[in-house]
Amino acid sequence: MNNLIDFRFTPDVMTSTQLLEMLHFESKSSINKAIKLMFMDKIDDSIVESSLDSRGYVDEYLLKELESKMFVDRH
Repeated sequence: MNNLIDFRFTPDVMTSTQLLEMLHFESKSSINKAIKLMFMDKIDDSIVESSLDSRGYVDEYLLKELESKMFVDRH
């Protein structure tokens, strides 16, 4: 992931935390797993890992508008 774009300051982006609250997933790890499974082939292009926890696991995903809508429609 060499050419990361910081989508956090773009209004057309949702974080995995926002999706967790909206879709009532049971935990942060469960929504991150669901995002990773759904968009595995697009992680480098459309979804950006904004931070890692102390163990090196993804703490947050940022999804562009299209991917956010796709995820919400599926869940």
